[in-house]
Amino acid sequence: MSVGRLLSILAAALLPVSVLVPPAQARAAVPFRVTLGGCPGAITEGTLEWAGEEVVKVEGNAAQYTPIPSCTRQSGFHSVAFRAYNGGTQTAQQSFYVPPDRPGLSLELTAPQGTPIDAVTVQICEFRIGPPGSMPPLSILCLAPVRYQAPA
Repeated sequence: MSVGRLLSILAAALLPVSVLVPPAQARAAVPFRVTLGGCPGAITEGTLEWAGEEVVKVEGNAAQYTPIPSCTRQSGFHSVAFRAYNGGTQTAQQSFYVPPDRPGLSLELTAPQGTPIDAVTVQICEFRIGPPGSMPPLSILCLAPVRYQAPA
């Protein structure tokens, strides 16, 4: 039997095995939207896409907004936190300050190897700085985290 013929037989025999091994399963993207009202307020929205068991890709926008024309910017800022969970255990987190003109966001939450992510929470906080001498000099308001489950 020639070497070429032997390679053809081996390739034909191995082809069904490679077809049976599924690639990392892509899941449907889960839309998210969290809004904190105020003057100014903050909003973040986009999609959470599970890329395998241990990685969630976050794509979207985060911005401050003025709900009414008479709203003036007060001293302070907003932050957004994305946290990944396996059951009740937090496995990854990314948070950032929301500038007034942030055009978009793109990040990944990556859990330790072998720890699947089954949910992600999104939380917005507002940090206000009062005028000199005010009590308290800093106030913090955080929305309860909004939980998004991994698609089945």
